[in-house]
Amino acid sequence: MGVTGILLAAGQGSRLGGGKLLHKLASGDSIGITSYRNLCTALDHVLVVVRPNDAPLRDEFSRAGAVLIDCADALQGQSHSLIAGVHATPAGHALVVALGDMPFVQVETIRALVRSIRSGALIAAPYYLGSRGNPIAFAAHLRQELLLVSGDMGAREVVKRHAHELMKINCADPGVLRDIDTPQDLAGS
Repeated sequence: MGVTGILLAAGQGSRLGGGKLLHKLASGDSIGITSYRNLCTALDHVLVVVRPNDAPLRDEFSRAGAVLIDCADALQGQSHSLIAGVHATPAGHALVVALGDMPFVQVETIRALVRSIRSGALIAAPYYLGSRGNPIAFAAHLRQELLLVSGDMGAREVVKRHAHELMKINCADPGVLRDIDTPQDLAGS
């Protein structure tokens, strides 16, 4: 079974003053590129959803070899970015939906999600100390439901609808809960 990673990287990052995914981490790589490389290490096929007019971010991902998917209406809510990514995914592929501002997710966590989906899970999500995190994996037959999401909720409504079928992946990975939204979130990274 094919599994495609979709990195949602089309937000403005306004709480960090804009251009959030270009901010450098202590490693020297940007937030966005670190998130992308983590997905690429765990998956063979990764798509990055970006705004068509975000030239600096597009250039950064292009230099890293990313396959870019344009989402002209990304500012209308995360669901638009998700739909653009799902549309670009090969038919029959399961999906791992990741957020561009979560560079601390461990590669092994992503691999555990993929193993769960390949073993028959409908939806798989990482849990750290009892809290659900990201990314989230979806079986291929949820594609049509993902194409119908709306607003800024992204895939949350699909996860909620299938909560009883969600496979919880308990992990020792605090990165599944750590997104970067403010300058304080960058401290110590």
